[in-house]
Amino acid sequence: MKHAPVILLVVFLIITAACTSDAEPESVAQPTVTQSAPTATPAVDTATATIGVAPTETEAPAETATEAPPPTAETPPTAALEPAYRSLGPLPSSQEIELTIIDQWGGAPQSMALEGTTAYIGFGPRLFVVDVSDPSEPRLLGRSDILPNMASGIDVVNGLAYLAAGWAGLVVLDVSDPAAMLVVSEGPNYPSDQPAYAQSVTVDGDTAFVVDHNRFDGQTTLLLFDVSDPAEVSFLESHALPTSVSVQLTEELIVVTSASQLQLRDAANPASIMSETPLVAGNYNSQAVVQDDIIIVAECCDQSGSKIERLDVSDPYHPAAAGPPQTLSGFNPADHAAAEGGLLVTASTFGEFGFCGSTVNLIDIAGESAQVLATFDPENCLKELILDGDRLYLTGGSGLQIYDLGNPANPDLLGQFRHPDGFHTVEGLARRNGLTYVLNSEGRGSDLTTLDLSEQPPDLVIGQQRVGQEALLDPFISGDALIIPVWQGSLYTLDISEPAAPQLLHRPVEGEPTSADFFNVAIGQGVLYIPVVDGVLIGGIGVFDLGDPANPVLAGTVETGDSMILSLALSGDTLYVLSQDEESHVTLYDVSQPLAPEHLATLTMPEFVNRLAVVGDSLYAACDSFNCQSVYFVDVADKQEPDVVSRWTIPFGVRDMVPGEQGVIYLVTSEQGIVIMDGSDPSRLRLTGDQRLPGAFNRLLIEGDHIYAAAFDGGLYQLQSVR
Repeated sequence: MKHAPVILLVVFLIITAACTSDAEPESVAQPTVTQSAPTATPAVDTATATIGVAPTETEAPAETATEAPPPTAETPPTAALEPAYRSLGPLPSSQEIELTIIDQWGGAPQSMALEGTTAYIGFGPRLFVVDVSDPSEPRLLGRSDILPNMASGIDVVNGLAYLAAGWAGLVVLDVSDPAAMLVVSEGPNYPSDQPAYAQSVTVDGDTAFVVDHNRFDGQTTLLLFDVSDPAEVSFLESHALPTSVSVQLTEELIVVTSASQLQLRDAANPASIMSETPLVAGNYNSQAVVQDDIIIVAECCDQSGSKIERLDVSDPYHPAAAGPPQTLSGFNPADHAAAEGGLLVTASTFGEFGFCGSTVNLIDIAGESAQVLATFDPENCLKELILDGDRLYLTGGSGLQIYDLGNPANPDLLGQFRHPDGFHTVEGLARRNGLTYVLNSEGRGSDLTTLDLSEQPPDLVIGQQRVGQEALLDPFISGDALIIPVWQGSLYTLDISEPAAPQLLHRPVEGEPTSADFFNVAIGQGVLYIPVVDGVLIGGIGVFDLGDPANPVLAGTVETGDSMILSLALSGDTLYVLSQDEESHVTLYDVSQPLAPEHLATLTMPEFVNRLAVVGDSLYAACDSFNCQSVYFVDVADKQEPDVVSRWTIPFGVRDMVPGEQGVIYLVTSEQGIVIMDGSDPSRLRLTGDQRLPGAFNRLLIEGDHIYAAAFDGGLYQLQSVR
């Protein structure tokens, strides 16, 4: 999934610090609306644009009362005061609705293994087998069904593919017939009390070595499994490793590389640390490559530049320097590394949104002084590289690329293999008249792809257009116009009256209002509400008139008085804004005149909630896993006096809340799950179904009992809810 820009990270840290503050809350500043030149007032639809751990059975909650503090001169009884509410314990859960995956399309490569002239590539939640005997025309031999999770690591031994599949653990497939791959063991194969975070796997004889990396606490763990019977994989033992390390295995050694040291362990006894060798630079990423008894370590960086060390580990208890460290200037931290003879290949990956890319360095390390032979940009957000003879295989957001390094000073792209569905990542989506519009990028800019999901490939894609080089967020539809906000830019608008050939109507120009948000937009017919940048913070809501899509106009700005806008919801004639500063506020605006919102009320929430959804006169607000694990019910029947009525706890964080029909709300959880919450009756609020999906969800669209999920590297999913 993509990372927030640095500026938002700073703001997030400030807000997190505020969460633990014991200071008295300040009074809420009254929001103001700054009007631009008046324009025509369009009517407003009630459509709302927004973007998973499975719930467990719980007993009915016990109610307890929480009294509100008496008003004082310092805290007058206004709507900004914390109201009385009931704290009801865990939210009840029952499996009343089943979420079924109908199909999945696209997906970006996560990992790769090479066996002779056959490449095994984890494309999204599937394993692809590709014949690369002719590198100019790689040929698909077969692809698996949807797997429990995406494969972060692959090893292929004797016709079996062993996958390190994140929370799905160790998954085993029979790939002897690539056209009909079968799941032999679906994972996770872990002890019942140990969560899985499998990142890489190496099989040696009857033992599979799996490296876990817990993204929540940074803990790295090595786990061993008996795979003598692949259909009955059994856990053997686990060993804690230093945090934030890479791991390579040979028949005799486990090589553990951190930024500052190289640790060697005995493969026959992983608990035995044979040696620990400090690295000469070791400030950032360090990557090790094993060549027989020599380990080559690419390190970054000290004042003189990056370092390349060679260590002789023929005596692993006493590694010795095999020559002096070699220094390179202008060398980026290595995320990937491989070596063949005297050639070292490193790659550094950087960026976010449509700007993710990689730099590949080809380095001659045969002499006493390392020399960069070539540096090139594959225009690919790399996840894996393999060096095999004079062939370099790269996988990432643009698929598989194969380079000839016969002359390493002049690498030559021989061929590439793209996903046959026609797209890889899915960062956002919109739907209209049965067609799906997905926003996808592959390292340079973003494409808008029009899909007819009723057809199978090769008729899946009916139109595709490059939109722009900026960091684009998500597409939204207003009439015949498709609107795409730009991070710290303005808006793209396209005419989609001819779906196969969208026409660009407007592109951002310098001086236009600057929007800034992560898929957090409320849109009606001819009007768009979106957070806008004010200096370095996101504290205002831009009101855009889309009456003329070729000329979107900022009709006004609503200043909330807070530094962050976290969630918007539009229901009827009311716009609900969740914002945050030293406290978390829900503010209601009357938008019966869509271009001139009028403030109705501001309510201070008891905790730092970050998402909201509205069902009739009920507003539900939830927290992500960083702030709290709560769901609140707010009665908004009286728009001028909203009231927090009750609170429940839930066993996961919420990244988004998307209303469906009949009071159902779909929760996107912090652990790649979709959980259904029945909000039709606040007195009987409960969780009624769940489904965990591979990928990082950027957006959900709900159409009746069908769900469309943009899962970034996981591609696009269609699900159905069945009672």
